[in-house]
Amino acid sequence: KAEDVSGMGVCVEEFFEESSLLPGLIVGDLSLDLAGSVLAECRAQVLYVNVREAEDGRRIARSGLVFLDLDARDQVRLSSAVHASIDGRLSVCGRVEMEELWRFFFETGFLYPSKYRSLENHKEEFCRTYLKLYQDSPSIARHFFFRDKGKIFGHMSMLRFYPDSWLIQHHAASRDGYGGAGVSVLDEAGRFTNDVHLHPGARMDYLMCYFRPENRFPARVFGNVARDIADPKGSSVDAFAYLRLPAPASAVPEGFQLFPARPEDLSGLRAWYEGRSGGLTLDALALAKLDGADAELSGEYRRQGFRRDRQVYSLRHGGILSAVIQVTVSDLGLNLSNLTSCMHVLVLEPERLPASVLMSALDALRGSYSEEDPPVLVYPEDYLDRYSVPYEKKYMLWVLDTAHSDAYFESVRNTFRRSCREQEDRRAGSD
Repeated sequence: KAEDVSGMGVCVEEFFEESSLLPGLIVGDLSLDLAGSVLAECRAQVLYVNVREAEDGRRIARSGLVFLDLDARDQVRLSSAVHASIDGRLSVCGRVEMEELWRFFFETGFLYPSKYRSLENHKEEFCRTYLKLYQDSPSIARHFFFRDKGKIFGHMSMLRFYPDSWLIQHHAASRDGYGGAGVSVLDEAGRFTNDVHLHPGARMDYLMCYFRPENRFPARVFGNVARDIADPKGSSVDAFAYLRLPAPASAVPEGFQLFPARPEDLSGLRAWYEGRSGGLTLDALALAKLDGADAELSGEYRRQGFRRDRQVYSLRHGGILSAVIQVTVSDLGLNLSNLTSCMHVLVLEPERLPASVLMSALDALRGSYSEEDPPVLVYPEDYLDRYSVPYEKKYMLWVLDTAHSDAYFESVRNTFRRSCREQEDRRAGSD
């Protein structure tokens, strides 16, 4: 009988005289059963054995075992059971009716009129994508719900879109009934990450999230995490300018060359980025190196019935690396802001790269997309200001190295403590 269970391990007790578990022992085949059904199967290792004396005088050996290699589906099943035991309104990758989910998106304003209009002509494709994401629970996606009596009050989803990074997206909460539902699913996603990120199969070295700086909740939560950790290799925030690719321009001028990126290009990009930011953007976007992990992930998407294509290009002038362009293409609606189907542009030589030349290079890559004006994210964000190129908005890219999950939780707790104190101070002031 398990005395305690978490997403990371299990605690059991034996009579000391008959105990068989020793610290460091590898258990090659551990099975965790719940109500007659197998909840998880994996290898485990004994972390500790504590001996205590029971009321009847017998000595009891209490042993803690850590799970070593839970696969994706066992991670979900186990986490769902653990989270539901904490709060029955929480679920991990629980089944959901699509009509219920759409209603929630509309009621919370997450799917607002202009965003809906941009998807209206592709509704069937959009619905098919979400049906597979939410009902088939593929290994590339996780979703978290706060539900009570059949109604959704809070929701967050995560997507493994880069080999070692999971993208937090679609965070929304209803104000009808539970003011803390949004915080609950944020905490639920954090606990899930803390439980599974050490499993090699999770491929969860980094969490990342795009948010608008004027969006107060993520700006405060994720911004505070980066400030509180105070180490850009633990958590970082970089600003990107967002625009739609303008109408086709002329060909790339003579002297500029656009080629698939080589390892030395990414080395140059790394040296430039370390001097400017020193954060985690390159690691999260898999721009630190080129290896087979990216093709492996694209293959996983195909097996799950999704599309994920990625190419990285270098733009050179006179033999000098001026910019690196990442082209990603995915299913419509995989991310509602299309940030998984866009171009990321990192400009190393802003003063040597006129915006007209960059736009010409991007136009040469336009054919990768079905839409005429694919989204473009440009870093640094002031590059477009330099050449008076208009853009729609700014996105902040927040990244967390999950090895700093303890610091993440401490920061989030402090943020909401401060928020509660501020509310109390405002109420006291109004009195």
